[in-house]
Amino acid sequence: MAICIFGLVNKGKTWFEEPELEEKLARAIENGRLTATVDGESAVEKSNFIISILPLILDKENKPDLSAVLKVTETVSRKLRRGHVVGYETTLPIGTTETKLKPILEK
Repeated sequence: MAICIFGLVNKGKTWFEEPELEEKLARAIENGRLTATVDGESAVEKSNFIISILPLILDKENKPDLSAVLKVTETVSRKLRRGHVVGYETTLPIGTTETKLKPILEK
C-alpha cells in the first residue's frame, strides 16, 4: 500500500477528498518542494525538516512497541546534519523523545 500511496503523491493525486488539495499537491511536486519516497536516507540528505509520521503500535500486553519509531530514528540519524529539524507525529510515552530518540539522533 505504501508504494501505491507514494506513487499517487508523486503524480499529484490523492486517495481522499479534500477541496483544492490535488491542485496544491501537484504544484508542490511541480516546484520540487515535495517528493514522496521510501528511501529515508536520501530524503534526509535532501531535506532540512524531517517529520516522521508513525502510528503507536501496542504489543499483546498493550504496551508500546517502539520498534518502528526506533528504526526510523536510526535511518534519519545516518544522514543527519547540523541544522536539521526532526519532528515526530505520533503518540509516545512521556520521556521517550528525551531518553530514547534524542540520544540516537545526537550520535
